Amino acid sequence: IRQYDAALALGEPHRRLLTPAHEFDLRAGRAACYRRIGNSEAASADYEAMAKLAKTAGDRPHEIEALNNLAQAVINRGDFGVAERKAKTALRLARALGDRKLEADGLISLSEWKRAVGEPGEAQALLEKALELFRQLDDRAGQASSLRRLGRLSIAIGEPAKSHGYLNEALLLYRA
Repeated sequence: IRQYDAALALGEPHRRLLTPAHEFDLRAGRAACYRRIGNSEAASADYEAMAKLAKTAGDRPHEIEALNNLAQAVINRGDFGVAERKAKTALRLARALGDRKLEADGLISLSEWKRAVGEPGEAQALLEKALELFRQLDDRAGQASSLRRLGRLSIAIGEPAKSHGYLNEALLLYRA
């Protein structure tokens, strides 16, 4: 985290050297570190800044990525209203862009919000839609991630047999 802080600080007096893309990448790295150590507040601040940087630069894919990550970070700190708005915005932007992978990522983000607010049936339906999109795109990593989440959700709602199937399928994809 200190190295990301130092790199960002070095760029401040030399804004022409620290492009928005470089700042986005540095903030993404730092936010991932903050998320890993459980500092959702600091991760949220970086994801929010990333979304603004991308929006200003007209970089919709990175804006959507940042919004999805922001939604997850604010779910982790219990701010479900903000999470809903960010996830829905990311999904709307992805659909407007016509990017099916980003749409699937948005569906996952929205499903995480639904799971967090106690609507597992709706979360499952969103994950199944994301899985179908990832299958159409032949995106194995996306499929495995969706299946893993479906497996986790199935455990939470008391369907161990379904969970076993989802997790086995995910494992096969991860190993491939």
